[in-house]
Formats: sequence, C-alpha cells, structure tokens
Amino acid sequence: MYGVLNFLQALVEKSSIIQILEQEKEGIEQFTATDGYDYSGGSNVLKVLGYFSMVGLLRVHCLLGDYHTGLKCLLPIDISQQGVYTSVIGSHIATIYHYGFANLMLRRYALTIVFHQHISVFFLHFLVLRLHPYISLELVYFAQAYHASNSQVCMNYT
Repeated sequence: MYGVLNFLQALVEKSSIIQILEQEKEGIEQFTATDGYDYSGGSNVLKVLGYFSMVGLLRVHCLLGDYHTGLKCLLPIDISQQGVYTSVIGSHIATIYHYGFANLMLRRYALTIVFHQHISVFFLHFLVLRLHPYISLELVYFAQAYHASNSQVCMNYT
C-alpha cells in the first residue's frame, strides 16, 4: 500500500502541480486540462497526472483511515469551484464523496452536509435530467424526491 502512496506522491512532486495551482490562485497562471496540446507548447500530461494523483491520494488515505492527511493532500484544489476534476464525472463524484466522507469522520458535519447536497444536485441536474429520455420515469421521480428531502434536511440543519 505504501508503494501506491509513494508513487502518487512522486507524481505530484514531479509534476509541480501544487506550485501551478498556487500561481493560478494568485492569477499568474491559468491551468486547464486542455492547455499544452498545441505544436509549440508541448504536452501537459504530467501536470494532469499530478492533479489527479492528488485526488488519488485523498482516496487512498480515506481507505487507510488517515482523514487529516487525505484532506491535506487536496488543499491546493479549490473544491468549491469548477476545476479539472469536474471534467471527468467519475473523478468529480469520487472527489466530492471522499472529501465529504473525510469531513464526516472528522466530525465536521456542516461541511459533510454541504458536499452531500452538492452530489445530490449534481446527480439531479447533470445525470438524471440529461438522460431523462433514456431512463425510466420512476428513477427521475426518485431523484427529484431525494433532492427535495435532502434540501429539507439541509435547511433544518443550517
């Protein structure tokens, strides 16, 4: 297991993605998944590998029960904003799930509810409503009812 952690951490360090994301927060540089695919700029595969390795580190640390370190690995990424991790649906769901789960285990219940609400809205708007013609109406009604009850619980909690 520690070989996986060492490999993911090496990818993060080799790609220098943490410095790139810090420069992005300061407005010096703009990082997107499609940058660098022209003939003069080279490739940004290493940067994207480093970016998704941070998400992988969060997942592995959650599996190991080290929630503080997992959240610390994800600090350079602003979870509340759209990012490269949102371009891949599986990564988006896994990132929000593990981030919320780590906060739940650390007894940060308000953050857990906010990110659970985020996943609920994501499922309702992007998956169910886009696939509406191709899926059963029962699933659409279930998703809408789930979202309504989840919104009601969040309003009662906050």
